[in-house]
Amino acid sequence: MSRAEIDKQLDILFPNPKKHRTQRRIILEASALVAYQNRDDAIKILVCDDAPQFKTITDYLSLCWVHEGRHFKKLKPLIQSNQEKVDAVITDLWAFYRKLLAYKQAPAETQAKILSEEFDTLFTQTTDYDLLDERLRKIAAKKDNLLLVLTYPEIPLHNNPAELGARVQTRKGDVSLQTQNDKGTKAKDTMMTLVQTARKLSVNTLDYIRDRISLSYQMPSLSSLIKLRSQEKFNSS
Repeated sequence: MSRAEIDKQLDILFPNPKKHRTQRRIILEASALVAYQNRDDAIKILVCDDAPQFKTITDYLSLCWVHEGRHFKKLKPLIQSNQEKVDAVITDLWAFYRKLLAYKQAPAETQAKILSEEFDTLFTQTTDYDLLDERLRKIAAKKDNLLLVLTYPEIPLHNNPAELGARVQTRKGDVSLQTQNDKGTKAKDTMMTLVQTARKLSVNTLDYIRDRISLSYQMPSLSSLIKLRSQEKFNSS
């Protein structure tokens, strides 16, 4: 069903264009989500922060460990003993993170069980520093999402590259404000995607653009490099 066909049905349901804008938006978003989820190439697992808008996109949601770790840096206890407790938890958290990285290289059912138990020990402990204990409980409640890697060791433990890409988009908006029309938006998004993708693949952007404009095609396409890198990571996992 095309966007034009959906709009036609929405016009029948909501004939007054000045009313029911929220309902129209919700129906459009739900339709787009269902259409995406029924595609053969739809992503089944998403690694992200704990923002609620991501919770219905994929079958499985894995949470970013780096994002969870940052919360402890926000704790600013006034008592030295409480600061020592925070520091100890942070040390233990990243030690556990390194164990997960090691597990990804050599996954095993027995090790998965051990790590699951270690997770419980670390994040259900009581430190008698209320704010720290509250943060530990919040992480404990996300166990299934944070330990999805034990079932799918091929997924990353954080989404920093994606966050960095989003920040580039935000900084661009701060500098140049907004585009004036749809063509400008498409041109900006295309160029920023090209530059950031080339950078992540260690490809010289100017050389790549020159190769494409000249029609020489001496360099492999970015899409083929993405597939190659993905396959290499899958084979090494």
